Amino acid sequence: MAAQFLVTCEYCEHPSECFCNPCQKQLCTNCVSFHIQQKSEDGHEIVCNTKRKKNYTFHKCKNHTGVECQMFCKTCDVPICPKCVAAKHKSHDLIDLEEKIDNVSYCLDKEQNNLKYCIKPLYQKMIEQIKYRITTVRAHFRSLSDTVTQLGAKWHQVVEDVIVDIKNDLMQMEIDQLNLLEKDKLMLQEIVEQLESTIRENSDLGISKNRAKLLHYNSEMKRYSTIPPIKDFTAVEFQPKLPEKDTLKDLFGSVERFRILDLPEYRVPYDVPQKLSKCLLKHPMLISLIETGFGPDDQGNKIYDLVATSHGRFWATGYSRVLKLFDTNGNLIDSVTLSHKSSYISGISDGLLAYSDQSDNTIKRIESDGSARTFVNAGEWVPKGLASFDGRSGPQLFVCLHRKEQHKVVKYNKEGLSEQEFLYPAEHHPLYITINKNGDIGTTDHRQNSVAVLDKFGHPRFMYTGNREVGKMKSFQPISIATDCFSNYLISDWANHVIHLLNGDGVFLRVIALKQSLKEPRGLCIIGEGLLSVGECATGAIKVLRYLKTKSDQ
Repeated sequence: MAAQFLVTCEYCEHPSECFCNPCQKQLCTNCVSFHIQQKSEDGHEIVCNTKRKKNYTFHKCKNHTGVECQMFCKTCDVPICPKCVAAKHKSHDLIDLEEKIDNVSYCLDKEQNNLKYCIKPLYQKMIEQIKYRITTVRAHFRSLSDTVTQLGAKWHQVVEDVIVDIKNDLMQMEIDQLNLLEKDKLMLQEIVEQLESTIRENSDLGISKNRAKLLHYNSEMKRYSTIPPIKDFTAVEFQPKLPEKDTLKDLFGSVERFRILDLPEYRVPYDVPQKLSKCLLKHPMLISLIETGFGPDDQGNKIYDLVATSHGRFWATGYSRVLKLFDTNGNLIDSVTLSHKSSYISGISDGLLAYSDQSDNTIKRIESDGSARTFVNAGEWVPKGLASFDGRSGPQLFVCLHRKEQHKVVKYNKEGLSEQEFLYPAEHHPLYITINKNGDIGTTDHRQNSVAVLDKFGHPRFMYTGNREVGKMKSFQPISIATDCFSNYLISDWANHVIHLLNGDGVFLRVIALKQSLKEPRGLCIIGEGLLSVGECATGAIKVLRYLKTKSDQ
């Protein structure tokens, strides 16, 4: 015998005996009178549960009293009754009214999903990044101010007037930069508040299923999906000098005026083209070459990892305690000094960066105030590659962990608590990791020269060990891995100086190479739509290239 489920009243916990068709609400006999007193544009129709209408549409015709609308005229964008059809709408494009409402409800649900899980988190992440920039601007200008003060002390009283002038310049530039950042922060916070209001209104509308309001619903996606432009600027540097007294002010030092960088608006890629073959460039184009200044380690490696942020900027780590933030034009925007060197970094939703600290086997994250806080203590396990993923349950961080010959990937929630473990056989050593938009987990193994992909439940999807059929390729040596808006995988092949492109099912699509050549590619990150940043181990340079067509190319 099938199980019976108790249906309760919408207003209390008593069993439901009645149903209001226009409101689509379950009612007990005690709450019927209370419900009837509630205002409703469609009125109330109380029936017993056996006579309820599951798909109830009640919309009175404005032109014919007492007649119910059953159709919707797409030409005139109005609900109509049978009499209206015969009178004015014979040759118009008509659909069933219930179908129209179902279509609007579907679009509403889709928009809610995009607003909640795509657009709002992006705005929140940008606000956190601006908060961090405010902190680094303050710290940077304090550091410059201290440098000026220390140099001024060596010149005693004769340079005091010059010190005051230069510090005033720095202070004014600091105020200018902070005002710019504060203005953008307030603008984004206002948009987030508007987003939250829109989400609440849409949620109420989706729950109420109010037909009249659904028919007149106007989507806000076009308004919110275009991220407004914000401003950033290059770092200000103080150039100290040792002057003669008679040329004190000119020779004491100069401050280069910061340049305001107008970061362009960009669209959130929630509506991705389906045919990848039409979007790939036949020959990838080099956009810019960025010299990072990272030195070589014992093996000659200069670049370790890259991670993209918003507005075409990305962080880079090399053989140094310093992380550097660049834009695609090669401007150094910011830098962070860590307590220890780190080879692996990742962006996180509610902060700026997370990084593996192998000195104490922890994952640390950099907060918006500039401090580094331990997020995960891995104990005896050594953390390596990191990747973040914004799931419906909140932000998640995936970490590759190693202990002797044991290897695993662990998923942590926003509190730093382990939620799921993905175990690997002894022959696979996950080094770098990425998560595509389907939740599949891709890892590289530099020892076994392979790429392994699991689904979000930990079930194997495919292994990739290179493609010998493409030209005269040496043995496949993957290091870093990234994923793009198509859920494809891009894998840096250190030995062959190319990037392998696979689709989400592991099918080889092509290699990405440059006529100017890539030299021992390692770190990878996708910037926006169609830009790929590649860090070269051998040179310490970052090459930004385009491998997807722009809208003007298609």
